[in-house]
Amino acid sequence: LKLPAGQPRRAMLLAAAAPVQWRLLGASFVPLAVLLGPMIMSVCWLMDRCDHPNERPGVEVTLRVQVDGDATAPLTMSADDGILLDEQTPATQSLPPIRATLDGLRQRWARAEPPAADTPWEVRAAALGARAATLADLDAYLAAPLEQRLLVWKVTTPPTAGRHLVRIATGNPPQVVEVPLVLGDASPGEPLTFVPSGKFQGWRQIISWNHQPIHQVMVVAGDPGKSAASAGSTAFFQPFRALGWQWDGGWIGLYLLAYLPAMFAARRLLRVA
Repeated sequence: LKLPAGQPRRAMLLAAAAPVQWRLLGASFVPLAVLLGPMIMSVCWLMDRCDHPNERPGVEVTLRVQVDGDATAPLTMSADDGILLDEQTPATQSLPPIRATLDGLRQRWARAEPPAADTPWEVRAAALGARAATLADLDAYLAAPLEQRLLVWKVTTPPTAGRHLVRIATGNPPQVVEVPLVLGDASPGEPLTFVPSGKFQGWRQIISWNHQPIHQVMVVAGDPGKSAASAGSTAFFQPFRALGWQWDGGWIGLYLLAYLPAMFAARRLLRVA
């Protein structure tokens, strides 16, 4: 039934039905808000998913190189122009000759004269037993590969942004490990590895090398203690801190605390279901 346009009854019915369309529209947004609202919480992990920023130009960098313990050849560091080597860490470094020193020590101990014949038998037996046990321990240590040793180079990066290379060479023919140092925003950063604990905790550039004697190179920029502290999580929202409870609600807690009351208040104001 369609009433004529000029009749008062038609105007009365249209006036009574006018809020219905708005209320239906408002009601349709409530489930949409319930579904889309929590999706905004993905922003909480945005920084963890993004690449970590590169170091600033001019920062001091420490190269921590893990080297095979039996390495005898020296290692030499070279770098692109503009990278300055700290005078406390020479460009060419070598590991101390641990195996050769221990081999010589073992030979001297093996050639040592036994206790004199007039030595009491208990003292003589104790000395011979101690020598045999010491030589056995030394033989077992020398039979296994020596543990990896650490060599350190410190450099100062150039004041210009970009990708700069540091090279560590050893052997003949030389084997070269290239360590890229990316500074500023001019170039994409290198992949980082998270070190979960220790002095160097945090996101670090680590290069693993499959050829001996170099096993691994870790790049540490700036102050390791400061970097490790900054790598830890920082409290964002602690509503009960005044009561002595250091619980951190984070982005999620603050977001829900603001979002849920706002959604229910808006629903009540709009008088929607």
